[in-house]
Amino acid sequence: MLTASGLKSLQALISMVDDPDDRVYSSLKSRLLSYEEDALPPLKEAWMAATDLLVVSRLGELLDEINFRLIYNELKAWLLEGSKGLTKVMFLVNRLGDKNFDDTLYQSKIELLFKDAWLEMNENLTALEQIKVLNHIFFSIHHYNSNPDINDVVDDFFIARLMDTKEGNATSMGLLYLSIARYLKLPVYGVNLPGHLILAYVDDRFKLKDQDSYSRDDVLFYINPFNSGTVFTESEITLYIKQVNLTEKEHYYLPAKNSLIVHRYLKELQKAYARQDDDMMSDKIKQLLTLF
Repeated sequence: MLTASGLKSLQALISMVDDPDDRVYSSLKSRLLSYEEDALPPLKEAWMAATDLLVVSRLGELLDEINFRLIYNELKAWLLEGSKGLTKVMFLVNRLGDKNFDDTLYQSKIELLFKDAWLEMNENLTALEQIKVLNHIFFSIHHYNSNPDINDVVDDFFIARLMDTKEGNATSMGLLYLSIARYLKLPVYGVNLPGHLILAYVDDRFKLKDQDSYSRDDVLFYINPFNSGTVFTESEITLYIKQVNLTEKEHYYLPAKNSLIVHRYLKELQKAYARQDDDMMSDKIKQLLTLF
């Protein structure tokens, strides 16, 4: 938290970003970036009020750089702390694409979705009944729609777009569905099957295993969140593998760590930015991928 004098010094530096000398601006930029998160509110205020194109460009550059540094450090901390909470990463990704993204608004929407599902759950439900309840809340009550016509453009990866329109791509839909399942403490995990983010419901009635030690025998069934939460068996994974001419690998059937699922999410987003010829954002995602 800045003191009154610290804020005054920061505002004085911001007022000088219109200096036409690039060397002067380079020095100012280094000093402004050193304020890190404290610089964001006054920078944003100045950016919104600016009319000079050079000032708008420079302030926007500073906001983007500080925002990226914060996201990089938060993702690094998420990995070091055990990769818990997938919505945390979805929020970080949305902030990277939209510096005005409001975490609080979408957290409240997630909590409502979770609460509605939690109220319908009880300990006497079977695994299939639990997923039936979750599907009812997710698709029928909250109206999330599995739309195969959704293209994998950048916006389709953002949780704000998904929750506002109720439509997203298979990855964003799968991550949100998986997040709610984990909030409900259901033993549901992502599966790193190429082309589709599917989920595995494992049998954990007798003992909790380390996630790396699960075998196919531990998987009760699989779930496709992009097809209204349809439940299916490993034979259908085998059929899919044959249809798309993949070499069968054991991990295509097994629960994957959150970090691997997020790596996949970021890799797909990076490719989406590359398809849109947005080299700057593509490079930023590549920097995030170096953390994995």
